[in-house]
Amino acid sequence: MQTQVSPGQIKETSWTGLACRITGWCAAAALAAIMLLMLCDVTGRYVFNSPIPGAGELIELAMGVVVFGALPLVTARNDHIQLDYFSRAIRGWVQSLVNAFIALINMVVMAVLAWRIIDKALTVYQYGDSTPFLRVPVAPVAFFISACAVLSATAFLILGVQSLGQIFRGSKAARPDVKGA
Repeated sequence: MQTQVSPGQIKETSWTGLACRITGWCAAAALAAIMLLMLCDVTGRYVFNSPIPGAGELIELAMGVVVFGALPLVTARNDHIQLDYFSRAIRGWVQSLVNAFIALINMVVMAVLAWRIIDKALTVYQYGDSTPFLRVPVAPVAFFISACAVLSATAFLILGVQSLGQIFRGSKAARPDVKGA
């Protein structure tokens, strides 16, 4: 576990940080399962002329787990791709204010997305939707995705509050690491 948390990140020992790590582990496990399933499917298809039935369906479900499972962890660590066009010109409390504004906008967008995903997950559950070939229920994956969206929105809220706290404490804003341009 991380012992020192840099500003702009959520402490991994908090309940939110722990939940984000768990979803990250789920994403990693799903990605490993996708790789193994794809390897076996391709090998079976071209070597033995016998692909794994329903492999495409399982990969589709696992991709949802990979993408949305990693989202809370990336958010909690503040590792999203950031463009820093103005970060050299903005310093101190203004940078904290900009970081808070961006985090809170992201929180609102993610909360709306979570609300719509929860609504869809409930519909999928009520209709008992399943995959066409293997008849694997889709609802558990839909609920996992909605929980990850809610957790991401919560993480954005915490990051926004942390940035606002930097303003009121009068401390310098942490310069965000640029992960890409």
